[in-house]
Parts: sequence; structure tokens; C-alpha cells
Amino acid sequence: MKEVASASWIIRMEVQNRLAVSMLQVDLDRGEAEAVVLAKEMGADYLLLDEKKARRVARNSEIRIMGTVGVLGLAVKKGLISNLDDVFCKLEQNSFRLTEEVKKKIKEEIDIQ
Repeated sequence: MKEVASASWIIRMEVQNRLAVSMLQVDLDRGEAEAVVLAKEMGADYLLLDEKKARRVARNSEIRIMGTVGVLGLAVKKGLISNLDDVFCKLEQNSFRLTEEVKKKIKEEIDIQ
């Protein structure tokens, strides 16, 4: 975590609309609620979310979303990851849940088998 906290490319920002965060906390945890509100405030291109409820709320707020698997797909396309199955295995070993359908879909989208 120290590496992340001290990374020069990460900019920490505070949410301005605390009321919107409070309202979203009925369905989401604080971090997800703040991420959705901040993405809207900033006009973010994408918001990285994996949790179903948070993704639904973001879509309803007209925020484009991408999940971990989507980011991995981009990394494969850019040549940053060579073996997607190894990454899937490591994620699953750390309690990240992936269905075979999701794995298949991302592989089809990036045109690998």
C-alpha cells in the first residue's frame, strides 16, 4: 500500500457532494458510493468497478464502467500480459470470483483461445 500511496501518478481527490454519497450508501459501501459520485463529478471516461450493485448504480448514473477483467483484456491487447489464464488463476487463488462464461467472453473479445 505504501507504493500506491506514494505513486506520483495517483492523485487523491475528495468528493464534493457528500449528500449524494450518503444517499448511495443505502445500497453501496462508502468507497463504492464515493467512487460513483467522484466519477460523475469529474466526468471520468470510465469507472473501475466489479461489484454488481455498484455497476448497476454507475450505469444508472450514465457512467461508463469497466471491471478487472476488462482491464486485463486491455493489458493483453497492449502486450502487458502474455498469459491470461495464469492471471485468472492468481485472481481465483485470492478469492476473486470468475465464471467460465466471463473468461470465455473476454478471450473472444481479445481474440485468444
